[in-house]
Amino acid sequence: MTTEVRDQRSLGVAAYGMAGCTGMGDGIIRQLASRVVYRDRWMSLRVDEIERPDGSAGRYAVVDKPDFALVIPAEPDGFHLVEEYRYPVGGRYWSFPQGGFASGRSGTPLDLARSELAEETGLTAARMEHLGHLFCAHGTSSQGFDVFLATGLTPGEPDREHEEQDMRQGLVSRAGFEAMIRDRLIRDDSTLAAYALLLLHERTAASGHPAGSTSSAGSTSPAGSTSPAGSTSPAGSTSPTGSTSPTGSTSPAGSTASAGATNSAGATNSAGSPLHP
Repeated sequence: MTTEVRDQRSLGVAAYGMAGCTGMGDGIIRQLASRVVYRDRWMSLRVDEIERPDGSAGRYAVVDKPDFALVIPAEPDGFHLVEEYRYPVGGRYWSFPQGGFASGRSGTPLDLARSELAEETGLTAARMEHLGHLFCAHGTSSQGFDVFLATGLTPGEPDREHEEQDMRQGLVSRAGFEAMIRDRLIRDDSTLAAYALLLLHERTAASGHPAGSTSSAGSTSPAGSTSPAGSTSPAGSTSPTGSTSPTGSTSPAGSTASAGATNSAGATNSAGSPLHP
């Protein structure tokens, strides 16, 4: 490949301000042969014989799984999360609700998102906004996922699958959500990637994008945060009506707080009492 062609292909990332991009940027790995070595109703594992860009031969194992949907259920004062035991990593972790269609079912990503939200949390949403499509492990799997922001939530009874029998749920403030990431209670990569999309979405909305939501006084309020009428709340802070609180301020650990107040992690369950992940 000539330097001229490589430079032309580099223009794509240069437009985003990327500098120092070198190497064979148009390399494609060709599939020469493929065989499935394992398959069940959730996934399949195939081993491909491949040819690398320089012509050398190799072998690549790929996990194929259907795409899934992830939902960010946002209240004015935080996010709904679910927790369950994750067998491959041997621990219980919190995340946004997510999942794929059961065997034999199909539909649109939006259908799947609404189904997963209701199944895992019992919530239904008046508004579902698509934030983007991502790959969860593109070095080993073809699986991707669609991220939706769910607002205007109405509570209901969950209808969880048998495999989700140990699942529990809770409502956490944005400050609490970020504290749970720092404290390693949230370690799901899809949840963190979805939160990054939400932050980008809110930044775009704050700059005047038509999709941005506004508070009753016309100021922009991020999903999962609350602000007094006419003021913009910092990301992650919550405050009573008409008053402001410092970003991330919390009540002392173990103290009893009124509905909507936060514990030391900034977390509350759906009834407003402390959530203990």
